[in-house]
Amino acid sequence: MSSNLITKYSDTEIRGLLYHARKGDATALATLERRACAGHVNAQRYLGVYWFRTKEPERAVACWCAAFPHGCRWSRYYYGKALYLGRGIAKTAFGRCVSGGF
Repeated sequence: MSSNLITKYSDTEIRGLLYHARKGDATALATLERRACAGHVNAQRYLGVYWFRTKEPERAVACWCAAFPHGCRWSRYYYGKALYLGRGIAKTAFGRCVSGGF
């Protein structure tokens, strides 16, 4: 991965998009999703944060997993938090996480 994907957009700008997306701005959410799909690691992380706080936390897990190969420690943290809380992760009938290997 080229380093310019990490620095192309400032972290402050990405956080601003997250803030406006949470306030209901569809354009900000679309921009955040577009940048995450283009491979911007911080956009993937913050988009995951956005989806984790909605009724679709499984989309958050997908965003964080996309950032794993690029060394995003925060995405690993949030993924662990999702596992711990049991949100966005498929579970068996016994309440255990399928992907967790417990």
